[in-house]
Amino acid sequence: MEKIKVNISSEVAQILKKDMELFKFFKADDEINQNLFINTLANYYNYIDDEEQKINNEIKEILKNETNLSNTKINDVSGIISNYFLNRNNKDEIFDTALSFKPTKVSEYALNNIEYLLNDLGLSKYFRILFSAYAKRPQYIREKIMFKDKVELLNKAIAEKRIISFSLNNKKTSLKPYKLVYSGEELFNYLICYNDSGIFSFRLPTLTNLIITKDKFELDDATKEKLDKLINMGPQFACDPDKFGEYVVRLTPNGIKKFKHIYIHRPKPYKKEGNIYYFKCAYEQIYQYFFRFGRDAYVISPAGLSKRLRIEFKEASKHYSSEFNLINKGL
Repeated sequence: MEKIKVNISSEVAQILKKDMELFKFFKADDEINQNLFINTLANYYNYIDDEEQKINNEIKEILKNETNLSNTKINDVSGIISNYFLNRNNKDEIFDTALSFKPTKVSEYALNNIEYLLNDLGLSKYFRILFSAYAKRPQYIREKIMFKDKVELLNKAIAEKRIISFSLNNKKTSLKPYKLVYSGEELFNYLICYNDSGIFSFRLPTLTNLIITKDKFELDDATKEKLDKLINMGPQFACDPDKFGEYVVRLTPNGIKKFKHIYIHRPKPYKKEGNIYYFKCAYEQIYQYFFRFGRDAYVISPAGLSKRLRIEFKEASKHYSSEFNLINKGL
């Protein structure tokens, strides 16, 4: 099949490009694999019908109750009206960016169905609607769309309490799945799972060669309580809650402002005393979050984390000083 060219808005194009990277659609040479991404997205063409179908059903119900039209006529009229709403919602978009892709076997079944559903839309316009509908959804929903097969498999394993197996760093790993959740920032989805070695958290793109085994497992109340506690604290930082550390951080007035506005990976304080905040969470979470604050946050305890930050800021200062000196010397 020949390449398909689709004209879309620059805003939609930007979201698609960003998702290709965020959801790890890369070639072997680490270049972004746009063709695979678009062909994968094409498989979920039915997602664009969610809102439109809801509107269509409501219109059908009104026509059925308020008119004497036949069922065939009701279907025709409701389709015309819902298409009007769809086109009205997109009329302000400027389609100033061209995106091309070559269909592959990945999207062969989907394209056959899309061509059947086209009516008078045309293939290019149908994909424009698909891309626009996809881009309007929250990021964690978009990730679920791109990994729909994995999501369905994981939900089945979770419901049936079956052990899953997948490849991790070229090694087979078997774990007990608990929940598929998204972070508080609504950015990514995380599989929370466990085994005798501990509690783990994985993003959907990292789960390769995923299968459900025949082996079943039981979940005791103590483990469930730990898993729920981890999810509440932040699913992206997998750690046994019994091993959470205690952290005390002093913030400057500007640091308090940053804490209110920087929500990505923000830990939840269990106590505040003026400008001193108390946390109980994973080490990497507190480190990654407050590293961004620079001089506006000071880790009072533990001393080890305070020392680590002090050394890293010192090394960063040396690096910037040496680069600054080189620039001033014209090197």
